[in-house]
Amino acid sequence: MFIFKRRNRDSAWFSIIDKEWKKIKIKFKKYLKPPHFNTSYKQLRKL
Repeated sequence: MFIFKRRNRDSAWFSIIDKEWKKIKIKFKKYLKPPHFNTSYKQLRKL
């Protein structure tokens, strides 16, 4: 937790190693296509 603009903020950091990237990249590309977002680019479905 850290303080940003006088507010507490929790952050989580994730990483992907080289061996994992090829498989995950395919899923990310599929997810970033419609119908996962509306016309205002707001997320409609979770990853």
